[in-house]
Amino acid sequence: MGGQGPVTALIVLTIGHSTQSLEEFTELLKAHGVTRVVEVRTVSRPRRNPKFSRETLPEALAAAGIGYLHTYPSETLQMKFEPDQG
Repeated sequence: MGGQGPVTALIVLTIGHSTQSLEEFTELLKAHGVTRVVEVRTVSRPRRNPKFSRETLPEALAAAGIGYLHTYPSETLQMKFEPDQG
């Protein structure tokens, strides 16, 4: 209608890193077909698991073919994703 393309459903999953290794975490994401992680933690510099910090996580996800975006919860409510955004 009105020149718009087909509507694509957006599936949102949630996950916590717990005490998994970074490899286990990325394999779990890939096993469930995750193509992008949108991080909404206000403080994304965990002292116990620095491998999951905003400085290191994006690179690890990119190596696994998974996109990364950090935002804040209030901004997330206003975001609009295109199906091909990574």
